[in-house]
Amino acid sequence: MGTAAQTKRIVVIDDSGSPVTLSGTAKSHYSSALVYFIVINVLSLAYSLAVLMLNAFKKEIMADLPLAVADLLTVIFLVSCNGAASAISVVAENGNRHFGWDKICESVGGYCAQVAAAIVISMFGMAAYVVLVLLTLIGLHKGL
Repeated sequence: MGTAAQTKRIVVIDDSGSPVTLSGTAKSHYSSALVYFIVINVLSLAYSLAVLMLNAFKKEIMADLPLAVADLLTVIFLVSCNGAASAISVVAENGNRHFGWDKICESVGGYCAQVAAAIVISMFGMAAYVVLVLLTLIGLHKGL
């Protein structure tokens, strides 16, 4: 998602009859929802790697409940950033005639495909975190 960008160039004829080349670039950094998506996914990755390293070097984790809460917060953030990115993706694909927003995916299909792929991959990560939280909660329940 962080590298998703595509430039579209079109040639139009101005009032004097001369051809003018116009260009526009679609980048993920132009949308606050997509920036939020990138930041949350990077933070989730950093948290996951930190917990993985903690588990690799310690045989027994003493903080199961705090880690379960942190995992649950990670799920919540992933759900919210996936929802925000999906909403922007739908508007890019379909436009919004009430606000006069055009469909941009007709012009920059490669960019929209990258955004959609990033959202799908993030959804898989979110689903994995949901399973992790459920398994942790079941384990904590059995330990009571």
